[in-house]
Amino acid sequence: MYEPDMQGDGLRDQVQSLSQEVERLRLAEDLHGDDLEGAISDARADIARLEERLAELSGAVLQAQAVLSEVSTTAGATHAVLNSFVERYGRDQIVANAQAELSRLTTEWTARFAHRRQVRALARGLVHGLTEDAVARGLVDKGTIEAYSQEQLIKEPSFWLAPAVVAVAAGYSHDANRAARARSYALALDQPKATLFFALTCSRQKRQSEAARWMDQYLAGLDPSDLGQEFTVVLDAVAGAELGFEAFTYARQAMTRWDREANARLSALSREDSARAHLARWHPWMLERGVGDSGRFDTLRELCGTQWAAVQQGWHAAMVVKGTLDYLRSEYSASPPTAEGGHRTDIALNHLIGQFDPDENQMYEQMEQLRAIIHHRGDTEAATEFSDSATNHEVNFQSILERAIFEPESVNLGYPARLLSMHSTWSSLRSAVAAISETSEAVFPDRLTLSVDSWTCQLPAVPVSPGEGQQLIAELQGHLEYRTDAAVNSVRPLWPRILTLAVAALAFGGLALFLGGLAAGLAAAAAALLVGSAAWGVLRVPLHRRQLREDGVRRRAESTAQLAGALREHSQLLRQWRAGLTTATHLKTWSPATADRPEPRPEE
Repeated sequence: MYEPDMQGDGLRDQVQSLSQEVERLRLAEDLHGDDLEGAISDARADIARLEERLAELSGAVLQAQAVLSEVSTTAGATHAVLNSFVERYGRDQIVANAQAELSRLTTEWTARFAHRRQVRALARGLVHGLTEDAVARGLVDKGTIEAYSQEQLIKEPSFWLAPAVVAVAAGYSHDANRAARARSYALALDQPKATLFFALTCSRQKRQSEAARWMDQYLAGLDPSDLGQEFTVVLDAVAGAELGFEAFTYARQAMTRWDREANARLSALSREDSARAHLARWHPWMLERGVGDSGRFDTLRELCGTQWAAVQQGWHAAMVVKGTLDYLRSEYSASPPTAEGGHRTDIALNHLIGQFDPDENQMYEQMEQLRAIIHHRGDTEAATEFSDSATNHEVNFQSILERAIFEPESVNLGYPARLLSMHSTWSSLRSAVAAISETSEAVFPDRLTLSVDSWTCQLPAVPVSPGEGQQLIAELQGHLEYRTDAAVNSVRPLWPRILTLAVAALAFGGLALFLGGLAAGLAAAAAALLVGSAAWGVLRVPLHRRQLREDGVRRRAESTAQLAGALREHSQLLRQWRAGLTTATHLKTWSPATADRPEPRPEE
């Protein structure tokens, strides 16, 4: 591979040595004469042969380099194809392993949890109103119901819903002892879900007082930081008074207590610090409702200079207050929309019955992860992101309240549930609105200084009346007129310079009369130039004064329009600012619309 290069280097050395020898022989030619001519000729012939050989070797080197470049390109392409193949093969292996594991988990899922599907189907049937009607009419034997429910309990003794179903079936046969024992068994397996199930079942069977007692136990056992996926569905049913007024009252008291406990640390702070803490919680939501375009006040911003930052901050805070309260008034008015039909309890029951237990949920999430890997063809990162987004459920109580108030579409809550959420956290939200209102009022300017073309004026903290505006415009125009007159009057002929030019012109004119030839022509030209300069010194004065007058008129018109626009924007800004602050004062007299007192359903 390196042989052509080594040979080329050797030939170059030989050529250089022969060239040096030729030069040495040339120097010695005078000493030896004709005897050296033969040796020189031989040396030149050797040099020619060596140069030919060097050219041949250079061509071989270039050819070898081209071949090496082609080999390198081919190797790079082969490496890329090999890497792509390895990556595809690796992903195919991941997909194959995921499919095999999914098949195994599916088989295990069927073996472990197939009976739970039957228990859930039985539970949905037993709590359905038509089933109760069929039992009352004698279309379904009570003994059959009990036997079938007990069979499911034997098949799934560790599933909380199985003994809960036995308790419901015992209720049809009026076996109070069996029902009590079954309820105790279900509560021992999963107290929160069993308690909620009995509350919803009692409500479905129109036993509202018993439903309220179960709901009270359910709410007392909840952790506000981890409410569970079913909470929003249950909240919708309770807020709609489908579980009776007692359950509604218990839910409202519990939610108010949770929000108060979450804000308990703020009670130790000062009033200002507590208000700032409430504002930090609600400010991001309020900003979305307080939309204001400060670009409408560009002229005012340009003229008031460094004061604009504080003015813009205060005005925007007032717009946030007004936008927030306008939104709350429109959403929680004194005339709440008519609630939808009483189907929320059925939705909550179906959601609770269909909810997976922890062991089911763990295996289900594994299966969903495997399905995501298969769907993304072995891309584990994309599959992980997809699974995380699909299983990310927000169950924090305060976050649910915030979204229920300002982003109800994300939690799918009806108006009664949103109104209940609003009542639960109204004191915190009111403190936040009051805090931002105080912030806005604190930066409200007593005076606003405007600067227009080196003229300044101070505007009061109230909109300027048309008469006051005209007076300010007149003062500005008078100031600019005075400046223009001063500039015009300052332009005068420079008489000493003009007289000097005239005397010099006379002198050169006199020389032109006494001189002849070229000198006379030059003197005459100089005299004419000096006369023209002196004349321009006199004639330019009215022209310059006219130009200054026209510039003054133009600048006066522009400045007047600018000041008039700033005055209009100032009045508009102050009216909006005051309107926002005035809206905040209505907090003392306004509160969310009080929901109509729901009438309890008659018990049967």
